[in-house]
Amino acid sequence: AGNYKLSNTWLFTAYAPGVVHNVTLQGDGIQCTTLNFNTAPAGSDGVSFTGQGAQMAVKGFTIDGAKRNGLRIVTCNQWEVADLRIQNSVQSGFWTRDSWMGSIERVWCTTNLGDGFHFDGLHTSINMYRCYSSFNTEAGFLINGMTYSSLNACGSDENNQAYVLSNSRAVTFLGCGA
Repeated sequence: AGNYKLSNTWLFTAYAPGVVHNVTLQGDGIQCTTLNFNTAPAGSDGVSFTGQGAQMAVKGFTIDGAKRNGLRIVTCNQWEVADLRIQNSVQSGFWTRDSWMGSIERVWCTTNLGDGFHFDGLHTSINMYRCYSSFNTEAGFLINGMTYSSLNACGSDENNQAYVLSNSRAVTFLGCGA
């Protein structure tokens, strides 16, 4: 528990294709643990996973004040994100590109200057459950290039746009609203 001030991106990189990250970042809950990036340099992400890694999890804390995206996942698979609040990022709260087999549960993206949740590139087998996006400057959920994935019981309020989909197919929305 606590408020941790980080002065740069907390970066996890797989150094060769197929190398497993096998990392779990676990806080004591969004009210108890905060990763504060307010003093990080311009253009830096908060927490970032890159490089064709797999099997990582991010759970149980708040990411605040990232100078680009709060949580960034690029070219990764078999990952889990749960019980997070991502707020006050200069761009998107949650941002991912070319990732698959991911689970996003009970994540709240709020007061970010870009999108709440931003999916770019190719995504397959993504499951979102009870995620909420509010008071973001752009879209609550911007989804580009997603296939056979689902959003269940998600909400989007007070964003410029609620849900924006492009180049996607077989994406199921069940009990989602705006």
